[in-house]
Amino acid sequence: MIFSRCVLAILIGTLLAGCGYQLRVAGESAELSSVSVEAVSEPRLQAAQRLLADRLPGSELQTPNYRLALLDEVYQKWPIAASPLDAVINYRVTLAWSLELYDEGGQLLGPLTVNTSDRFVEQRSNLLAAGEAEERRLSQLRDALADKLLRQIGFKIANMEPTASAPME
Repeated sequence: MIFSRCVLAILIGTLLAGCGYQLRVAGESAELSSVSVEAVSEPRLQAAQRLLADRLPGSELQTPNYRLALLDEVYQKWPIAASPLDAVINYRVTLAWSLELYDEGGQLLGPLTVNTSDRFVEQRSNLLAAGEAEERRLSQLRDALADKLLRQIGFKIANMEPTASAPME
């Protein structure tokens, strides 16, 4: 019985390898390795810039073909419901990034805007914990935005028409 399961697992693995099955992320990684993130001097954008630079697969062997410029980060928080005496407040938060993608010649390929939103409950009785929770939430929203942005950039690069300077395959 164990032998037949092992043989079945080896057979399935061989079939998947033989048919060219690849993880979806493998193709995106190759496309995103040609993207660099432009350094920003504004302190409120540096956390997002570092996160994007860490997430992009870097290649020291080639110069990047695309440059990503982070223009703005907007964080909004507004109450949507409150309990009597405001002991518990429900909030909606939104985080948005505005960016521009340039090719190696410096030509603007297009503006990019990504945003995400979430809801959370804040208890006014513990304000110290609320501040820490908001920082964690902002970090989670940045992670979600980075994933969303990298998928969007990978799709945009993969579906661009080849230009005269790019070799045809």
